[in-house]
This record gives sequence, structure tokens and C-alpha cells, in this order.
Amino acid sequence: MKDIPNTMSQTETPARRIELEGCYNLRDIGGYATLDGRTTRWGTIFRADGLHRLPAHSQAKLLGYSLRTIIDLRRPAELETSPNVFANSSAVTYLNVSLVEDESQARELPSLVNLYKTMLDSGAAQFRLVFDALLIPGSFPALVHCTAGKDRTGMVIALLLGLAQVPNQTIAEDYALSTEYLSPLFDTFRQQWQQGRPDADLAGYEKLLASEPEMMLETLEYLDSKFGGARQYIAGLGFNEEEIEYLRDSLTE
Repeated sequence: MKDIPNTMSQTETPARRIELEGCYNLRDIGGYATLDGRTTRWGTIFRADGLHRLPAHSQAKLLGYSLRTIIDLRRPAELETSPNVFANSSAVTYLNVSLVEDESQARELPSLVNLYKTMLDSGAAQFRLVFDALLIPGSFPALVHCTAGKDRTGMVIALLLGLAQVPNQTIAEDYALSTEYLSPLFDTFRQQWQQGRPDADLAGYEKLLASEPEMMLETLEYLDSKFGGARQYIAGLGFNEEEIEYLRDSLTE
């Protein structure tokens, strides 16, 4: 494995939330303390909602963070209706990994915790593709996103932060930030949910819009009890110790 790059300029002032026209839930996951005394690197992993709304100046601003990789976790139907503005870009490596492949699974009204557990139980092949992409030398800084940037993206980020040994409570608090940042999009999400669903359970759907920290904590407890934690889960995808340490070192300093 090659040396870990320093992706954040010494003159930059890091910030958790990045204000960007057309994107509501764009965040840097740097600056979190780990259990072993490290800190997650700023300017290395970003998480976001859909990028299809970005005007040209926002695209340029985002690329100004020296992005090398964009991982889009949305399903084919979502790509068709809301194409990613970077899908054919020569400036970044774009990868689509449909983390929730079953359309009916995505359209039903599940418990979010059950949905997250299902991703862990049945999404090994998809998670493998995500981590494969991040292990390619030169892949950082990388951005991971889906439509809202909280569920599918939230699970990938939870595994990465868990691998970095960020405490579960901190991971849950990071997850919970989506509720505030996504609020301007909630009306749009409600309208999309009702399309073709005259008997849509809007009261139930409101629960899906939330990002309560307790839901992520319950998911992380499941990850710990069934799989032994994020590191063991990633090892179970077929990665060796050198690869896992490289990824962890890429995320922390």
C-alpha cells in the first residue's frame, strides 16, 4: 500500500457542514476523536444527499475539495430520474453501487432499524464494492452519497467511523445531523412517497424522515453483537489485515 496522502491544506479551516447550493446534507466526517487517541482526517471522506441538483458553480466548488472518487449508492430507477452530474465526469472516478437493490424493499414502509440490519445482513457484496473502491491508491478524498444521505450513506459512514474506532455515541450523533440539514427537502420527499400510492401511510412515513440517534445506536449494537463490530464486518467481506489497516490509516491521523 502507498503512503497516506494529506488531503487537507494547512491553510484551510475545516467545517462539519459544507454549504453548497443544490445539496443539503453535505458533510465532512473529519475531526472525530477515536477510542485509541487518533482523530478522523478532515477533507478525506464526505457524505451527502443527491448531487443531481448541483448547478455548475456548485460542481466546481465541490471539485475544489480535490475529490477523487464519488460513490453513488442509489438504485437504477433513481439514477434514471435524477442523473448524477458527475457520472460522466473526467475530473473524478464515479462509481454506482446500488446498496438497496430490491425496489420493493425500498418502497415498503419498514422500520429504519430493520432496514439497516437488512443492509448489514444482505449487502455484503455491495459493501465490498464500496470498500474496494476506497482501497484503490489515490481514491481519497472520496464522497459517498445516496438520495437523502442518511440511510444508505449512513450505513457506509457508520462502518467507516466504526473502523476508525469512533465511539458509537459519536457515530449516532453524526447520523442524527441529517434531520436538521434535510428539513428543507422533507416536503419533496413526502410528495415523492405519495406518487402512485393513494393510501400512503404519511404518518408512518414521518418516522422514516427522522434520524434519531437511538436508531443508529440500536443498529450499531446489532453490528457489534452479530458481527463483532465494524472491523470484523469488513474483514468478513474478504479484506485482509493490511487492507483494513490501510483503510483505517487513511481515515485517521
